[in-house]
Amino acid sequence: MTAASGIGRSDRARWFGLKPLLRCVLLLRPVNALYLLVARPLASWLPALRRVPPAVREVGYRLECGKVVVLCEPRLCDVAKDVYWGRGRRTDPRDALVMEVFESLVDRNSLMLDVGSYTGLFAQVACARSPTIEAHAFEILPEAFRLLERNVARNGFAARCQTHLLGLSDAPGQLIVPHAARGSVLPSSFSLASAAAGGTPVAVSTLDASFGPDERRPTLIKVDVEGFEAEVIAGGASFIARTLPDVVCEVLPRSAGSARITAALRPLGYRFFLFTQRGLREQAQILPSSDGRDWLFTARGLPVGVHGGDVA
Repeated sequence: MTAASGIGRSDRARWFGLKPLLRCVLLLRPVNALYLLVARPLASWLPALRRVPPAVREVGYRLECGKVVVLCEPRLCDVAKDVYWGRGRRTDPRDALVMEVFESLVDRNSLMLDVGSYTGLFAQVACARSPTIEAHAFEILPEAFRLLERNVARNGFAARCQTHLLGLSDAPGQLIVPHAARGSVLPSSFSLASAAAGGTPVAVSTLDASFGPDERRPTLIKVDVEGFEAEVIAGGASFIARTLPDVVCEVLPRSAGSARITAALRPLGYRFFLFTQRGLREQAQILPSSDGRDWLFTARGLPVGVHGGDVA
């Protein structure tokens, strides 16, 4: 492909510069309300319609147990937008299965750590599901962190959900993150590798430094850190060996740390389950897969009512 043809395709992808203008028009409340009225009944068959954020103040995510947690500003938050189009649930069956299994795991744990929290869906589902669980939500992007705090306050979980503008890795340090997101939607794929030339310094710590040797409560951890899963696991080696937490973890196709996670967890008696379109499937080792990106690592077996098949 020549440089000229590449530029032409890029221009066409941006609709000759009209895409931002069209987005602004579609977010005007009267226009947006009409669009949603027409598009929402068709969105299940035409997923492209879901790309337009709803200009509503908040949406409700419905738990399996019937409770609802509120997510603010779906025009800014990809997760809240997805919940809107899913009429209170996640639209992807694999994401829906992750949330269903996660809820079941909450029942047998008293501490929940949401690492890479974004705007806090998992931490808030944990607090809604269990009246006694203590949650900690870790996020490194200041704008997402502010919306995380707003969601926690909106749902009345501030007493049981502590929010931390903090990254977790295998060693302490500092990361410079952007002051503000460049796009109109908060980025959901910001990672420890996404350092900015100028911005806000955010501290990086480890799980072992965050939770001392006396912490032995049954623990549930969700990890979504865009390729730095192995570093989070390594930085919590002592904590994990003591508590044997259930871990719901995203492993991206480009991840290079899956072998390190397998080596760290297998000696502790962990089993590895991949969330797929066909359900929860046990795997001999953690390998990035086109079948799914989310995993359950557990040394305590599957929760009651959850089943996982084998994959050859």
